[in-house]
Amino acid sequence: MKKLVLFLITITALTFAGCAKTEIPEFSDEYLVGVDYGGATYGEYYECIGAMVIVCENREVLVKMPTPKAAYYRTGEEEVIATFTISEDQYATIDSIVNQKKLYKMVVKSDSSACDAPSYYLYLYDKDENILKAVGAYMPI
Repeated sequence: MKKLVLFLITITALTFAGCAKTEIPEFSDEYLVGVDYGGATYGEYYECIGAMVIVCENREVLVKMPTPKAAYYRTGEEEVIATFTISEDQYATIDSIVNQKKLYKMVVKSDSSACDAPSYYLYLYDKDENILKAVGAYMPI
């Protein structure tokens, strides 16, 4: 699971391109970055399963999923279903790839010609651990 999370964050971060000038806010002291996990593409079983994986500054990784009620009614309620700690080397690799300031400035475009493709997003958090910005797109180009 740890290697899969590292791989997803690496691929998603490297997929994005393009920047625009933007004032940089203060980021979370607790969360480094989040990434969607699951729901790869239309027609696959996993489109029904979605999780948020959050890499924390203390090397802990949180896996959040919608509560059963939220999944049915789409209320947005989530609960932490798993936590684990990554090594210092794994965290250093993620930290070296995820530049919060650059990600915040990015403007990512979708491939409008894609008719069945995955969406990729990285999430940045504010001081209150709320999502500050979702950086990504449907089939980013």
